[in-house]
Amino acid sequence: MIVGMETTMKSPASSNLLPGAVRGIALSLMAAAAVGAAHGQTVNLSLTDVSSRAVVDTLNFYSNAASTGAATQTEANVYVGSYQLSNGVWGNCLSPLTNSNANTPYSFTTVSLSSFITSPSGYAAVFSGYGNVGPGYTAQNAATVLTKIQSLYNYAYADSTTSAAKSAAFAYALWEIEGDTVTPYGTTTGGLRTTDANLGLYLGGLNTGNWGTLAFQAYDFSVYQANPITSSQSFLYVSAIGGPKNTGANLPVPEPGTGLLVAAGALAWVGSRRVAHRAAATTAAA
Repeated sequence: MIVGMETTMKSPASSNLLPGAVRGIALSLMAAAAVGAAHGQTVNLSLTDVSSRAVVDTLNFYSNAASTGAATQTEANVYVGSYQLSNGVWGNCLSPLTNSNANTPYSFTTVSLSSFITSPSGYAAVFSGYGNVGPGYTAQNAATVLTKIQSLYNYAYADSTTSAAKSAAFAYALWEIEGDTVTPYGTTTGGLRTTDANLGLYLGGLNTGNWGTLAFQAYDFSVYQANPITSSQSFLYVSAIGGPKNTGANLPVPEPGTGLLVAAGALAWVGSRRVAHRAAATTAAA
C-alpha cells in the first residue's frame, strides 16, 4: 500500500478519485545520483512502476484494535507490494498512509534504516500524522520495529521477489511491524486488517521466529527518506551483502504491458487520502 502500503492507486471502478489526480503521464525524472547513493545525499526520484510487483487489495485500519465493528478507515483497490523508482531501485513503502504521485519527482535524503527508525524526524514523524487511526495503528517501540524489519528482510525478502503475491504479503508484514498494536500479527485482528488471507504469508515467521525453509541472507539497509517527511512516502531498499546491488537488474523483470505502461503513457495516480499504492487505470499511449 503506497507504498501503503505500501501510495495508493485507484482502479477505474473507483468513483472517489480526488481532484488533482494525475491525468496523463509526464516523463519520469531520472535521478542524477547513482543507485545506492551515500547516506546523507539528496536525490530526486519518481515512482515508475507500482503495479507489476503488487496485487490489488483492500486494507482496513482500526483506531480500536479490539473492535469487531466497522473499520475507522478503509482503503480499497490498493496496490500492495514493492515499487520501482526512476533509478531502477525496487523499494518498500515505510509511510503507509502518505500520498505519492506516480511519475512525479520528489526529493529524498538517503539515510540508514537505523537512522530512519530511531530519529524523531523519520519514522516517528511519519506516524505522527496518522492520529485518525491511532491508537490501534500507531508508531511502535523503535528498537523492536528495527529488529523485526531486519528479521523480515533477512529471511523473507529474497522469497518475496519471486512473485507479486509474495511481494504483497511482504509489504503487509512490513506495515504490521510498523504500526499494529496487537501481537501475534494477523490479517483479521489488530489495527491493520485485510480480508485477503494470502497477505499473512510471512506473519508466522515474525510471530514465532521459525522461518521454515527460508534461508538467512544478510543485507545492507538504506532508506530514501522523503524531504520534507510529509511530501512523499519514504522507501526502504536493500542490497544483499556479498551479492549484486539493488539496481533492478538482479530482480525479476516486469512483464511488458504492466510497469512499462506506467512510464510509456497512461493514467496513473498514486496517493488517495493518505494511503499506499492504489490500483490506477493505465491506457497505452496512442
